[in-house]
Amino acid sequence: MFYSSEPVAVSPDEVWMFLLSDETSGVDAGRLAFCPDCTEFLALATEVFNTSAALPVLRETGEPLGEYRWATTADIDAHASLFTPGGEC
Repeated sequence: MFYSSEPVAVSPDEVWMFLLSDETSGVDAGRLAFCPDCTEFLALATEVFNTSAALPVLRETGEPLGEYRWATTADIDAHASLFTPGGEC
């Protein structure tokens, strides 16, 4: 099982989450990507995705991640209930 922190904004256009693995007790960080059409957020690991690219792309191939773009603080604010304990999922 994985646990996540609340979103952590390092700028208005860059939001991350800390992820904890119950199985390994390892902690990682993932940059949040957002799909406006499906209202989904994903935490993307730096090992797999180029988190400094303009859009979420696979590190090895440069292939974009569909309709996703990097999440902003405005996205988080607009969907705050998704990040609130007991909030909507």
